[in-house]
Amino acid sequence: MDVLSEEIWDFHNTITQSEGLLNRKLHLRDMLYYCISPVFPMCGLYVVGSSLNGFGNNSSDMDLCLMISHRDIDQRSDAVVVLGMIKSALESVSLVRKQQLIVAKVPILRIRFTEPFDDITVDLNANNSVAIRNTHLLCYYSSFDWRVRPLVSVVKEWAKRKDINDANRSTFTSYSLVLMVIHYLQCKLYAMEMNPTETLSSKKTHYRVHLAAVIGGMYECIPGGATPAVLPSLQEIYPKRFNCRIDVRTLNVSIPLEPPANGEWQFCEGNTLGELLIGFLEYYAFKFDYVHDAISVRLGSKIERSFVARQRSPYNNSIAQWNCICIEEPFTLSNTAHSVHSQMVFDAIKEAFIEGFEELDSNRDLNAFLNAAPIKIGANIASNGYLFFI
Repeated sequence: MDVLSEEIWDFHNTITQSEGLLNRKLHLRDMLYYCISPVFPMCGLYVVGSSLNGFGNNSSDMDLCLMISHRDIDQRSDAVVVLGMIKSALESVSLVRKQQLIVAKVPILRIRFTEPFDDITVDLNANNSVAIRNTHLLCYYSSFDWRVRPLVSVVKEWAKRKDINDANRSTFTSYSLVLMVIHYLQCKLYAMEMNPTETLSSKKTHYRVHLAAVIGGMYECIPGGATPAVLPSLQEIYPKRFNCRIDVRTLNVSIPLEPPANGEWQFCEGNTLGELLIGFLEYYAFKFDYVHDAISVRLGSKIERSFVARQRSPYNNSIAQWNCICIEEPFTLSNTAHSVHSQMVFDAIKEAFIEGFEELDSNRDLNAFLNAAPIKIGANIASNGYLFFI
């Protein structure tokens, strides 16, 4: 293993969520369930997000999803009422130190605790079943290839230090960053139409990248993402396992995937961790066409952004959400990156990818890469997702 790859692997092992912390979170979840179940006797309380999907670290808070019905509820009204009832029920619990009801696109009840759980913050949502589905999906992606989790660990830490991992400041959610990594690892060779006067050495040339083989004309094949691809589309290879119609209460992350059928997927470890990280930065710095293309982990490829924006979905009813970058949510088909709504911030994000690639490609020094200066954005930039606190 080369030096950069060893540094990535060691960094991941240093910060990844320990089994002890996960067990403490699960114990806290059980305690909360016993406090909530008298209010909603038929409810289920599920750990979602990075605490369970394999991408958590030792500073990750715990996201919980309270399921009171197998049907969706109105997040703008009904979910707020449900969380308000939970807030009232927990006010008399000595373990609970502070609560905030945050009214947003998906409302959450933020709960802080006294010792011995004072280091864990819980964000509780009501009946946001897609959180259970995407936790289930990402859990299998995180374990499909050993390189996925270390790569995500470094990308998330880099984004956090660069100040591009905060939806409240018009940058990425952690979920969007994970989908960006998975998409890059899914991509195969793309065909790029070349202007006769352009060369591949001109890194900042505006690329228009197309999927599939192209017949005729002047074309040159370049890697669209990881070459060879590290990950398939699990939703395409295992359509029954990741069917969006399955009752989320039956999903189980402990059941291993059966080996892919012959010809459906070939495992290949041709790229090192260092090569993959540099390739990830290069892909989003120079190769991904933000104007025309959207990320689709569901299909395992880039797709036309106009096609994604036209998809009919109860979660996808506003053209305004398809603004700077389009990252298709694998189940709702909405844009997980709708928080990136400021063009000024988006330009700074793209510049961060360029600078990150140039730094790491030149020096192969993970510490210098992670300690680069954060992006500079105005203090008045804020997300339109969070509305108010109760």
